[in-house]
Amino acid sequence: MTNDQILAQLRSLARAHGEGFKSQNECIDWANKAAPLLRFNNDHYITFLNHAGLINTVGLSANAHGTALNHMISTVQQAIAELESGINIVDSNTKDESPGDLSFPEKITLSWLFKHVPVSYWLWLGGAFVAVFIAGVGFSQTKAYTAILDLATTITTAGTTVSTTKK
Repeated sequence: MTNDQILAQLRSLARAHGEGFKSQNECIDWANKAAPLLRFNNDHYITFLNHAGLINTVGLSANAHGTALNHMISTVQQAIAELESGINIVDSNTKDESPGDLSFPEKITLSWLFKHVPVSYWLWLGGAFVAVFIAGVGFSQTKAYTAILDLATTITTAGTTVSTTKK
């Protein structure tokens, strides 16, 4: 596909900020049409897919969906601007680079992870930490925890029993 063809298709799919969709499914259909056109620029493609993952998530707030949609719209607008200015010219003989073709760095750093791990995974990880913390706080309030703590205290002091009788 040539630059002109990609540009024409992206222009037909372009949306303005604040221009919503009638349903989540309509938005997902739009994203599914726009994403393959962004493969000429791997950064745009990955950014778009990360935010599309949020759009596909059921149960997120309207604010989260709106923010993700705005990022997706901006990504399409940036891609159109790049193609109009001649940046990132697509050579029809070059192989498309997909996310599966990413090469891993010598060291995986937090910076690398933030750039390459989708936002939905970071949200899941944060939720897991919060859930474990809340479970720990809840368990510390139970009778079972109190019994374990008393048992540990008894075992610890058993070896160091001090006689309190006077001679």
